[in-house]
Amino acid sequence: MTSASQPDNQHIAVFSPYLQGFYLGEIVDQIRQLCSINHYKFTAIRTDSLATFDIPLGVSHFTGVIILKNAISPALADRILTMGIPVVSIAYDYYPLEIPVVGCDNEQAVALAYNYLKELGHNQIAYVGDFSQYDLRKRFEYFGKLCDQDKDSNSDLDTFYPVDNSLYRGGLNAAKAFLKRGDTSTAVICGAGLTAIGFYEKINKSNRKIDVVGFDATSITPIYAPNIIAVDQNLHLIAHKALAVIKNIQQQEEVQREEQVPARLILPNENKDATLNDYMVTCTEKNIFANPNYAKALITNNYEWTKQIIDSNLDELMSIYPVFRDFMQAGLLCRTKLGANNETQLVATRAYTESETINLGSMDPPLSFSADTYPVEKHNSHIFIEGMINTHFPITVGGKNWGVLSFSGPANLAETNSSYMGFTSYVDTVTQNLAHVLLAKTVLKTSE
Repeated sequence: MTSASQPDNQHIAVFSPYLQGFYLGEIVDQIRQLCSINHYKFTAIRTDSLATFDIPLGVSHFTGVIILKNAISPALADRILTMGIPVVSIAYDYYPLEIPVVGCDNEQAVALAYNYLKELGHNQIAYVGDFSQYDLRKRFEYFGKLCDQDKDSNSDLDTFYPVDNSLYRGGLNAAKAFLKRGDTSTAVICGAGLTAIGFYEKINKSNRKIDVVGFDATSITPIYAPNIIAVDQNLHLIAHKALAVIKNIQQQEEVQREEQVPARLILPNENKDATLNDYMVTCTEKNIFANPNYAKALITNNYEWTKQIIDSNLDELMSIYPVFRDFMQAGLLCRTKLGANNETQLVATRAYTESETINLGSMDPPLSFSADTYPVEKHNSHIFIEGMINTHFPITVGGKNWGVLSFSGPANLAETNSSYMGFTSYVDTVTQNLAHVLLAKTVLKTSE
């Protein structure tokens, strides 16, 4: 796993299914912050898919690529590797491609949880998880090994509860099955944090006393399920490790197929404030969320502001600039089309600055880019993308590629006054609503 020597100007790209959430959102933002600290350019691409995204968006600009889960197709991952760009995957194995996998040391993490429950006197421990997900499946495998090795264990196949998602309802449904089955387990390990909360709340209402361990240090755990024992995957260390592996590949140093980060337990604390701090101590936006005026603006205006943008046919897109100024100094809306050899082309239709919306749709010839070289910095004095912080939002309509909405920010700041997760959430709301409107128009036109 080698590549060219480390370039002077780093540009790190992250492909992720989503850019928000306790897991994906936090890792993306941790990588963004590390890039800012090191004065690297940073680009995030929200693929909104698992294993199918295949547009080589901007890849010729990147000196390193980090893929979260299976955010892109194996074919695109292979294409990026073939270009000589170092690639690292977080929480997914692209085998047989030579892409190192960075993530939580699931074996150590499961043993940490299992042994703690054993210390509390539990010999029959249940397990709940979505086995279709790479990390959760690995945790279940290690849990099964521990049960097999433990001569005092009373766990068996009847104490395993597969669920079809890692959300609250998955845990709720598992708890219903647990109670219906009359399971006598005295403890449970849940492969994901929200699953643990759903399980915990349902069991609590049944007056059963069960110790619950949940993976992920989700910030709602100490609020709604304060007695849960949480496994903190140390997402900030995973982000740091991913960047370190990129550097090692660039310097032609040997890297392991799996680069793992140890987990830690967060135990229920009698001091509520101490417990809350345990869950937020490494959060990149801790100070932003602590600003009540800013937090209120984000929470209370999501519907109204995004609706106004959609109603304006995206003319008012930059109306949210004041609260996200570090990430959207300039914007560009492009339509996608297939060019020669079925390669994706991007045709610019609108450019956005802080003060105006520029219609580019009537340009002759059209302003177009090949996907892999997208975007350019300037064209005819209009500033487009390629700042220090860049974010691309591909838009699909009816399962087909429709376009890409992109933003750039000038800031190279480890700490900003804008919420990156809030920014991506607002723009995702706009792009998803736009896709629904476009699809509805297509359906209406077809039915006429």
